[in-house]
Amino acid sequence: MRVLFIFPDLASDITNYTGVTSYGVTLLSALCKREGIETDLLHITIEPTRESFREKIQSSQPDLIAFSTNSHYARRLPEWTVWAAEDAPGVPIAVGGVHATLVPDEVIELPHVTHICIGEGEDAFLELCHALDKGQDTSKIRNLWVKVDGQVIKNEQRALVSDLDSLPDPDYGLFDFANLYPVRRGLFPFIMSRGCAFRCTY
Repeated sequence: MRVLFIFPDLASDITNYTGVTSYGVTLLSALCKREGIETDLLHITIEPTRESFREKIQSSQPDLIAFSTNSHYARRLPEWTVWAAEDAPGVPIAVGGVHATLVPDEVIELPHVTHICIGEGEDAFLELCHALDKGQDTSKIRNLWVKVDGQVIKNEQRALVSDLDSLPDPDYGLFDFANLYPVRRGLFPFIMSRGCAFRCTY
């Protein structure tokens, strides 16, 4: 089983921008590797060409393509999910992250998206990977909305992870960490809590 994470991370106002790390992606990658699942990353820090996108998808040969995105890049999902579907025919495409949680109905309507994750994704994502690897039904996994024959199955959410010590250290090796934008400036960002302190009203 091999997962390709796609993390859009563009900054139009920073010269020589090389991106930041994603706690969500690095944590999911660490969980996958602990279970023997291979992971790869397409970290989009510059505008991808159609050919560069295709080359990464085809060289990775994923069994699952997983987008992690916030609302800044939501307008690109329609195009990039089409590209992913064209470059890896038949491979499930999942979307998680803030945007999928905030507006799940909008994201699941994208024609090539097969799964979205709402809220915390650690347990749900591992269940999805194992089910796909074994050819099992994925339509009843909590925290996931799943598209089956054009119909959307909206599963209930599970309890939040209470024992954070049960989670592995993030897989920072998935990123080109030494060349990330904040690291090049002598900074090392930390995530000191989970969730968000704010309540967006948009």
